[in-house]
Amino acid sequence: MQTEPDVRLSIVLPAKNEAVALVNLLPKLKQAWPSAEIIVVDDGSTDDTAAVCAAEGVTALRRPYSMGNGAAIKAGARAAGGEVLVFMDADGQHDPASIQRLLDRLEEGYDMVVGARDWSGQAGVGRGLANGLYNWLASRMTGFDVKDLTSGFRAVRADKFREFLHLLPNGFSYPTTCTMAFFRSAYAVAYEPIPVARRVGRSHIRPLKDGLRFLLIIFKIATLYSPLKLFVPAAAAFFAVGVGYYAYTYVTEHRFTNMSALLFSASVIIFLIGLVSEQITGLLYQRRGDRAMQAPPASEPVRLPHAALDVGGRLPKAEKIVRLLGLQPAGRPLRVLEVGTGSGVIAQYIAGRGEGAFEVDAVDVIDQRTVHDGYRFTPVHDTTLPFPDAHFDAVISNHVIEHVGDRADQAAHLRELGRVLRADGVGYLAVPSRWQVIEPHYRLAFLSWLPRRWRSAYVRARGKGRCYDCEPLRLPELEALFVRNGLHFENLFASALAVMLHAEPSPGPMLRCAAALPMRWLQALRWASPTHIYRFGKPAPAIRDDA
Repeated sequence: MQTEPDVRLSIVLPAKNEAVALVNLLPKLKQAWPSAEIIVVDDGSTDDTAAVCAAEGVTALRRPYSMGNGAAIKAGARAAGGEVLVFMDADGQHDPASIQRLLDRLEEGYDMVVGARDWSGQAGVGRGLANGLYNWLASRMTGFDVKDLTSGFRAVRADKFREFLHLLPNGFSYPTTCTMAFFRSAYAVAYEPIPVARRVGRSHIRPLKDGLRFLLIIFKIATLYSPLKLFVPAAAAFFAVGVGYYAYTYVTEHRFTNMSALLFSASVIIFLIGLVSEQITGLLYQRRGDRAMQAPPASEPVRLPHAALDVGGRLPKAEKIVRLLGLQPAGRPLRVLEVGTGSGVIAQYIAGRGEGAFEVDAVDVIDQRTVHDGYRFTPVHDTTLPFPDAHFDAVISNHVIEHVGDRADQAAHLRELGRVLRADGVGYLAVPSRWQVIEPHYRLAFLSWLPRRWRSAYVRARGKGRCYDCEPLRLPELEALFVRNGLHFENLFASALAVMLHAEPSPGPMLRCAAALPMRWLQALRWASPTHIYRFGKPAPAIRDDA
């Protein structure tokens, strides 16, 4: 039960003829959140919705006629005074006790947390199949894993949400627009599984009409932020059909027909329209991004969290690090530090190897951990590590150095790793290569190849965020940082290939061929590795000869 005052929280419920459900829902909300601002937007109800709100002492925004669910949400967002907005249905499906779970996730650094329904929470087989299709299509459009596109139960930071009020439709597809706009603007979104009860009364959603509207909204948002994701596949389809038809007519009639020319022309025209649309969108979004960058909120972090939080993907990474560093139980507990722990999986994995064989500490600037047991976590604010000199037997910096800042910050990061490392300790550092064709954080082709001053413009033009907040490194730059900080180092490209070959249950042909190359060839090709992996340590002390 919520007992502490929370004037920052506003709970908005769009309602149309939901008096029967509100009789039970509003007392539960007031009991669970007595200090929160509760706003019911009465969307032209013809029942006792307004009377129920008045009896419970809840703010009711009365609309003279029904304008739609999205219009009610926009009215509630404009009227709300809280820094955090919670939207939930007024039909009794959403449990007020689940609000705390959404707020807890929001405090982890997210800008929006959506209550995700499982299959049992869907209103019928047809609705479940339709929502599954929407989730898949939205994931393909945005490049993110959209778990519940149409859920109306969500907690969101008010200032971020109000940026997109002008985009929200007045109908039932406001969750679709809101979710995709947040993803495309690089605002952090999380999904929290929630229980869903059977609604009280009859649903106002018309499956066929509103389902088609949902699809149109998806295409509208995709076109607004990334038109080429629509136009390139369409152009490719026309081109493929043209090639196929030309092959058929060449074999059967030995000529190039007008239909083939038309298909090829249509392919080129569609692609060019996509390019023009992309440029227009980029200009519009860049102006919007520039305005936002002129006066950013003081509390807003400059750099976004890019941690990989999937447990399944982190476990093989943890095993690879352990193998490359040769971490084995010794006569005493070995102290290990993971900098930028993200999900916490790697720290927990190492701590669990051997009974008390490892004492593991983990640090990060944002607590996004999905596992918490077995190790100590300490929050940090910059590259400074809150540990004494020569404290750890092993330090791990896995895809962290590109996020800490400019070259001076990166040098400070390496300097701190060396400071807390024992004289006989070992360090692990991995960083993505600047020459990756697809930049791993924003998934944009050739992004890190561009000059630094062009990268943010490219990110904004593709609707991926306000700026490019990573600083990738070339091999000579990284090795120069090691030298500058007095650390000896060893490139592990060949060793990492051998470990991957051993760890993969069915390694692909390219991995097998690469592992079969002579060691000197692999070392010569280390610059082409998508990830630069290094083992480092402090140089051995010089032996004086006083004889």
